[in-house]
Amino acid sequence: MLNGLNAGELRQMAQDVLENKGTVGVPSLGAIRQDFAAQRNFCKMDFQTGTGGSIDISDEWLASNLVDTSIPQLTKFVADGKVRFNKIAAKALQDAFSEVEKEGLLDRVLSWDGAFVPRLARPNGLPSAHACGIAFDINARWNAFGRPPAERGSMGSVIDLVPIFEKHGFVWGGGGAQAPQMRDSMHFEFAIAKNGTDTFNIQAIDLNEQASFSINDLQAGTGWKNYLMGVIDGFVRRGKKISGVDLVFEKQQAAMAVDGRAIHI
Repeated sequence: MLNGLNAGELRQMAQDVLENKGTVGVPSLGAIRQDFAAQRNFCKMDFQTGTGGSIDISDEWLASNLVDTSIPQLTKFVADGKVRFNKIAAKALQDAFSEVEKEGLLDRVLSWDGAFVPRLARPNGLPSAHACGIAFDINARWNAFGRPPAERGSMGSVIDLVPIFEKHGFVWGGGGAQAPQMRDSMHFEFAIAKNGTDTFNIQAIDLNEQASFSINDLQAGTGWKNYLMGVIDGFVRRGKKISGVDLVFEKQQAAMAVDGRAIHI
């Protein structure tokens, strides 16, 4: 069960969208993915490939997009509690860790394993979300890539932190939407922030494209924008509470605020 929708309903919703039975839909999700593969250039950054998967990013992009972000809760892990993060997600990161502390869960953070890291992603060979500065890793020792997450209550588990990070717009890499071999349970990636309106403001950083539309006025379109509107329409027609958001869309994945939490779509 996912926020009141069972697997059968989710499958039917996806089928409705793909068959254009909803208000909006797409003729071929496969065609959209092919379009992504052909056009995307993650974060539209200029970079040179280094050794071992590292990349050298242009100074201009770094200066325009990254800021030193003060996270007092991380002072025992990083100098002065400052981490380098993308300006579009810096406040969300600060607010999330502030709430972690407020809820008495800071002891769940046993290690800080990086945020901005200029490297390529696995397995697609494009600059990673870490290179974009919108992702961070914690408790890596207990949540290895491709392995199940540490169980709730066990050392290194991040599961109690997930609802807080989701609330502030970070999608968890260890969620059920990921294939088992691609689970990255140490990983949190900024995707979505509620904006208090009925409007979706979307930044497709893979394609360097933007879109805005109202939940109450969904019009059929084309490409990735139409797909997202189709998914939104499916939730709305099933009576789910959809929040207006500012959304970062990348790596063929997106997230949505459904019943107050960020989920993959």
